[in-house]
Order: sequence, then C-alpha cells, then structure tokens
Amino acid sequence: MSKEIRALSHEELLAALRNLKKPAVMPHRNPDGDAIGSAVATVRYLRDLGADAALLSPDGIPARLAFLAEGVPLFEGVPTEIVTVDVASMAQAGAGADLIAEADTVYAIDHHALCTPFCPHYVCPEAAAVGEVLYDLFSEHGEKKLSPEIAEPLYAAIASDTGSFRFRNVRSATLYATAALLETGIDAAEISRRLFDLRTDRELNAMACAIMGTQLEFDGRLAVLPLSLADIYAVGCQESDFDAVIDMLRTRIGVEVAAVIRERSDGTVRLSIRTTGADAAALCASFGGGGHKVAAGCTLPVKTASEGAELLIREAERRFFRDAEM
Repeated sequence: MSKEIRALSHEELLAALRNLKKPAVMPHRNPDGDAIGSAVATVRYLRDLGADAALLSPDGIPARLAFLAEGVPLFEGVPTEIVTVDVASMAQAGAGADLIAEADTVYAIDHHALCTPFCPHYVCPEAAAVGEVLYDLFSEHGEKKLSPEIAEPLYAAIASDTGSFRFRNVRSATLYATAALLETGIDAAEISRRLFDLRTDRELNAMACAIMGTQLEFDGRLAVLPLSLADIYAVGCQESDFDAVIDMLRTRIGVEVAAVIRERSDGTVRLSIRTTGADAAALCASFGGGGHKVAAGCTLPVKTASEGAELLIREAERRFFRDAEM
C-alpha cells in the first residue's frame, strides 16, 4: 500500500483498518489523555477485528494515564503498519517520525484544524477529540454498540480534551457520543477522578513551584511559567510532573493566555499554551508546532526557558496584546 497523501472517507478508512495484520498504534509526542485514550481504544478495536495490534508510544505513557493502558500489549520491534492517532504532523510524531517514514503502510486519524497530513488520513476538525472521531467510526455512526473495554478509553479521551466538558469545543455531537459511551456501563466518575482529581506528591510539588514561579504580564492577562531543568529537579520532580500545571495557571482571574515554557532533557525547550479565545494554534504553527485555537504547543528556537519566555512575551504582545500598556 502506498503512503499517498490523501483524505479518506469514513468507509475507506474502516476498510483499510480491517485489512491490517500487525499494526502499531501511535499517539503524538508527550501524549495527553486524548492521545493515549484514543490509541488504547484503537488497539482494542483492531484486536477485536483479528489484527495483532499493539500500542507504540515513543515518549512512553504518563504515569497518570497508565490506568487506561492496563492490559494493552506494547509493540516490540520495527512496525511495517502504523495507525497514528491525534498526530497533526510529522513534527508532532517526535521520535516516531522515523518509524512512520520507514513503514510500508500508515494511516492517520486526527481532529486538528491546523494539520499537515503525511499519509492517507481521516480528519474531523469539528470534533472535540479524536475519541469523538473514533466513537463515530467504531460505532458506525452510532449503529453499533461498543464494548466497555473500548468505551472506557474513548470516554477518557473526550473528557480529557474537553477539560471534563468545560471547554468551548464541546458540541451536541460530543455529548451524544458521550451518552452512548455511558450506556455501555463504564464508571465515568472513576475515570474522571483518576484523570482530574488524583495527584502524586511530586505533582503537588510541581504545582507549588508553579504558583511561586509564574510571571504575570500585560496587567495579568498573560501568565508565563519558565522552567529550567534545574528548577524542575530542585523540587524533586521530573519533567512530566509539570504536565498539568498549565491548567492551574489558566484559572487565575484575569488571565487570557497561560503558557508553560519547559526545558527538556533532550536539549529542547517546549511551549504549552492555553487561551480564552486568542489563536494559540497560529502562534505555535509559526514555530513548527500546532494544536487547537485555544490549546497548542511547539518547540521554541531557543536554548533556555528564560529565553523562551522573552520570545513568547514578544510574540504575545504582537499577536494578542497590542492594546496593552507596557
């Protein structure tokens, strides 16, 4: 099968998935709840079809999301068939990009409006999460009831990318899909508790560090947290312990743009950004990243978090805060 870059119809994608033999299902780099939940659901769906499918996450599985992948086989070796979920571009594949380039067959399932397709793809930008896209695919437009084993990670995926159904990306179809998933008997309260309420001691340390280290700019409309590796290690944390702090920054009254700029052990500097309406995806796309209008990320062309903060403040002023007094 060629990796011709073209859009697939609902029917074409389902037919393609049914022909896979030993696919690796791959989420994006630094995977979140939608990426892991969607990947797990896809592995289980493909295995139900008879394929020897397994999960392949080059950046691993965050500890707080490990419960979603319990019992799911992990891919070993070099895959010749790959299905990517929630991967908007080759850059978002991270360490998996080389595997995608070498594989014989690759399909992508995504929901990002700003994306750079790299293979035959099925993209629904109106969907709140890839989990919502997969519900429609796997249930065949709601005609087929899904198993609880597939419904659970799909529910987690949708809940994660909608901020527990609080974000503006929630639409009537999102709630319809969620209602159908609940009808399978899954424990939505427990899923949400594990996604949003549980914190390790290190994650609590990360939140305390974030409270102390956040910079407020433009009369408090921009909240920026620059994190060097020294900052992270000084409070006994690892990089992943700071994954959720951006959601805390955005809750401060008056904040319109929240950003975490984090040095990584591979030498890169990563920006995560959330807004109340400003176009985060366009800002991140200018640095080779992407995402959604109000939630996006990218790798910044700097060497330190403090340099990244300076760059972001300049970009934010130019794009979002021209009316602000410095």
